[in-house]
Amino acid sequence: MPRRALLIVALLTSASLSSFASPAGPAPPLRPFADYEAVGSVVMAAWDAYGAGDLKRAIARHLPSDVTLVLYGYSTDPRTRRNVLDDYGQFVSANRLVYIAFPKARNMFWSRDAMPVALRDSRGAVVFADGRYWGGFEPDREMAGLFGATLQSHEFRFEGGNFIANHLGDCFTVDSADTRTMTDALFADRYGCRAVTRLPKRGGIGHIDERARFTSATTVLTDTVEYASAFSRAGLTVVRLPRPANDRQTYVNSLLVNGVAFVPQFQRAEDAEALQAYRDLGFQTIGLDARSLAAKGSGLIHCLTMTYPGTPMAERARW
Repeated sequence: MPRRALLIVALLTSASLSSFASPAGPAPPLRPFADYEAVGSVVMAAWDAYGAGDLKRAIARHLPSDVTLVLYGYSTDPRTRRNVLDDYGQFVSANRLVYIAFPKARNMFWSRDAMPVALRDSRGAVVFADGRYWGGFEPDREMAGLFGATLQSHEFRFEGGNFIANHLGDCFTVDSADTRTMTDALFADRYGCRAVTRLPKRGGIGHIDERARFTSATTVLTDTVEYASAFSRAGLTVVRLPRPANDRQTYVNSLLVNGVAFVPQFQRAEDAEALQAYRDLGFQTIGLDARSLAAKGSGLIHCLTMTYPGTPMAERARW
């Protein structure tokens, strides 16, 4: 790996962060950063778990050329960092590859749940919403520093996998003990929701990204009949995906990156139908064998990744 590779190590200085409300006045209104919008960076754990090693490297191999891959791990050992960068450097050019170390990342794999959720304010600036994560992995301030984002926090426990939204602020979540503590007003203030719909749990671990996702401002993919009815009532166009009999397998839990859809595959008859549904919506599709990930980890591609607008700001980090 060339020395020009970005070897970025947290912790980042908290001085690089600004508060959500400044003495100059209230912050501008927020709106969600939607999965279908232009992605600048994809974030994944550096360590492999649940048999996902090949799948993660396939994501790296097929990332669009304008996207940065951010890998995080717990080790600050230069040899570990170099090994990670050499490994992924086979697939991603050095100027698009970042490694960042978090001391508490030893057992953290599910980036979607633990990382802060991205929003934009009315000026287009990036804002991160920081909820509490049950696992104690809280990299929100460091990630905000890396991306130059304003950070706003709240005291409630919340996992990013249980949140989907379009850029207009139509938000959906699965009803749970955690989301019941969060009022609609909090979703509006902290997540930019103009309306929030709470859906009943229908299988899986109970996250909305197992059962539904926006592919445009007006189009939702889902494999759940009850959810389809709710989306239709909200005035959205619903595209149905097949749903495997195995409760941990779903084609909804995909990764969308600038016109590319990374879609779980399970060696089932429904695989081709699921890929075609994404193609019909205009996506280039990359099918990834996710059987081991679903069986061992009870999560899938969307769960193990987080996407953000823009690219990491290296000057905010300590080299």
